[in-house]
Amino acid sequence: MILADPPYGEKNVNRRSTSFAQQLLDNPNLPKLLAPGGRFVLGHTKRDTLAIMPPWTEVKLLKHGDSVMRFLEQRI
Repeated sequence: MILADPPYGEKNVNRRSTSFAQQLLDNPNLPKLLAPGGRFVLGHTKRDTLAIMPPWTEVKLLKHGDSVMRFLEQRI
């Protein structure tokens, strides 16, 4: 399991996020660090609309106030 709670990004209406959370999702090396069947748990703010692209698939989403926790697995 990899847990990440990077500093929150700015609101990104009508544009792709450039936040640290999005940069982690886009990093091609991160999936290589996760064992098969492992999960990547990413915290971010609701106002930061992330683009979740392959190899990631969301398996669970938790919201509390302005915070969001996404539980992600690699697509096989």
